[in-house]
Amino acid sequence: MQSIDKNDVNISRLFNWGREIILVDQYGSKITTEDGEPLKLYIRIVGDSELNRARVAALRASAELRKKLHEEDSDERVALVPDAQFIEDENLVEAILGNEIRSIAADVVRSLESKLVLPVEPKSDAPLEDLEKHQEEIDAWPEKRTQQISEELARRLGKERERISKLSRQKQEQLFEKVLINSYCEDEMQKVFNEWCVYFGTYADPDYKDRAFEDFGQCQNLPKDIKEQLFEAYNSLDLSLDFLKK
Repeated sequence: MQSIDKNDVNISRLFNWGREIILVDQYGSKITTEDGEPLKLYIRIVGDSELNRARVAALRASAELRKKLHEEDSDERVALVPDAQFIEDENLVEAILGNEIRSIAADVVRSLESKLVLPVEPKSDAPLEDLEKHQEEIDAWPEKRTQQISEELARRLGKERERISKLSRQKQEQLFEKVLINSYCEDEMQKVFNEWCVYFGTYADPDYKDRAFEDFGQCQNLPKDIKEQLFEAYNSLDLSLDFLKK
């Protein structure tokens, strides 16, 4: 992970809310237009109204999938939810943890948020030695943050493993189904949310006036590798400390 240099932050990047993207095919070659030129698209962060529409659509899609996964004879349940009674005890505990780890990790980050803060910057007229020490703390902060998160995550997983192991087999099977369905629904929500953000945020011109897709269905039905490139491009626009680096 890159170190954070507080004296190397370009605030003007805050206003660079869009970017050009050149798509490549599954072999890594640039996709070209009929004229032989690279196909360029332009992607930007969506506004609040569009973001809300994306969230609503994502929640509806998640709810619809959850409903189908609870229906005993649905194609989705048959394909995605295995019968837990055929999973061995130890494997069942680890399967539950594997589907819980994402939510546990998010909770760990939230719980440590108030503690994982940058060291307080000394006053401008502070002794040089104090300024040097502060810069060293800033440089070491990303690694320290990662270590704290990893340690707390390991502790929480160990505690959760112990709790699950003490449950009856029946409760373990019920928990497995619950966390597995939650995991599928979270994936569906994120996928649909990304699709709508890409639909709203992708344009055919650098002035962001002409949408690249005629309708949402056209965006939704893009080949997987193309869609993933657009997802990555959109997510790269999220403001972060690394994004603000020069």
